[in-house]
Amino acid sequence: MAVQSYADVVVIGAGLGGLGAAVTVADAGRSVVVLEHAQQPGGYAVVFERPPFRFDASLHALDGMAPGGGNDRLLRRLGVADQVTMTRLDPLYVVRDAAGDVAVPADFLRYEVNLVDRFPSERVGVRAWFDDCRDALSEMHRLRQDVRADRLPTWDQMAEHYPTVTRLAGQTWQDATAERVSDPTLAGLLMMLWAYTGTPPSRLSALMGTTLVANYGLFGGWYPVGGAAAIPRALERRLLDAGGSIEYGQTVTSIEVRGGRAVAVHTAQGRTVACQALVSNAATPSLPDLLSPGSLPEHYVERLQGPPAAASSVSVYLGLDRDVFAEHGLPHEVFVPAADPDDDYAAGLAGDWANTLVVATDYTHVDPGCAPDGGAVVTLTAPAALDHAGTWGTSGDGIDPTAAKTAAADAIVAVADAAIPGLADAVVLREVATPVTNLRYTLNPGGSWAGYEATPQTVGFSALGPTTPLPNLFLAGAWTGAFGQTAALRSGAGAAGLAETYLTETAPVGS
Repeated sequence: MAVQSYADVVVIGAGLGGLGAAVTVADAGRSVVVLEHAQQPGGYAVVFERPPFRFDASLHALDGMAPGGGNDRLLRRLGVADQVTMTRLDPLYVVRDAAGDVAVPADFLRYEVNLVDRFPSERVGVRAWFDDCRDALSEMHRLRQDVRADRLPTWDQMAEHYPTVTRLAGQTWQDATAERVSDPTLAGLLMMLWAYTGTPPSRLSALMGTTLVANYGLFGGWYPVGGAAAIPRALERRLLDAGGSIEYGQTVTSIEVRGGRAVAVHTAQGRTVACQALVSNAATPSLPDLLSPGSLPEHYVERLQGPPAAASSVSVYLGLDRDVFAEHGLPHEVFVPAADPDDDYAAGLAGDWANTLVVATDYTHVDPGCAPDGGAVVTLTAPAALDHAGTWGTSGDGIDPTAAKTAAADAIVAVADAAIPGLADAVVLREVATPVTNLRYTLNPGGSWAGYEATPQTVGFSALGPTTPLPNLFLAGAWTGAFGQTAALRSGAGAAGLAETYLTETAPVGS
């Protein structure tokens, strides 16, 4: 093995999971190198510029950032909270459909009261549904504390200690919601945040859905000034200040294993970095391809490659000559559903853009400077599949890639314009990203924006988690069950804690 360099820990990928891991490792006094395929940190947490506009690639809102919220504490623990300015979102979003507007306030109690007033016959069920959300989040926090303190109850005791989590862990969100309410319009409103997960409610974990709603409802929705890139850039600076390093344009092609342990990482660009421990923030279905055959047990390979990936997306980035959202009195985000959630999801994957959910997000007021004075930045997002239109015209079957993108964008803009009149007329600049774009930049199978589908089989007790059959190889990121940007960041810090425990036992600092 021709070693070009050495680090105590190598981190594959500078997404939020990888950065959270790297900063945690560096703070423990270890040498760390991050190898990143792209030319900037963040994964999906990036921005790009098309002057005079700045666009956020993917972020809609961050949860849990209120003082005392779990993600606020996480940024403080990582030493970057004072480097990121957050804007509070209230309302969190508006649902606009044929029945009119429903505004979702950044306050659990107000939202519950509003829905009871709107659906009085469902009063008991609405309150029980919100109780499920609150109880699930509270129990998950207690469960994490018990895990850290090594006082986890036996499986037979789980239902007694964590009754809501135990009940919801095996259910889909659709089934759990149907136990509480019967009105389909109300159910669709309650489950609207399925769109953030890339998994339809009929398959989405109830535990995932309820805790997602509770994190936003109890600790607010937030957006960082400067866009999603503000957090990874702050973590990058923090890592460099702590003595770590990030190498961009380095695509990891193999992990060398000797004696049942990962000992080095090789890149397509010719870099080799030896290590004592490894944290991978790469897509876990691709992990076996980086290792020589037999490095992982077959049952574990099947677990990595068995679950389907969550949906990808089409994103239409619009630079506007005026603030159309402000003209309509709309907040940061508007959900425009076409039918029930599962039908919306199916239509998106089928390329039926006129009949899918479109999420319209205006960044103008939450991210000052993203548009020139008097202008605005709006992104339209719809669920999509990588294999649409001959893989968006890249499969060589005669479909023109530009035509495929243009047709999708035209239809999605038309849906948004019907809901927000004047939007199409205000467009002066348009960019389109497809699942092919997502795949190229993140290497996520299928161009997924959220790892595996967030089903009862991949969330909570059934999540893949950070450990692997190799004792010094740890996993971080969305594919481990950490769905969402802040969850990915938290997963990285957790994986790094396990790596540090391994290193303390095998290679103490200074040894």
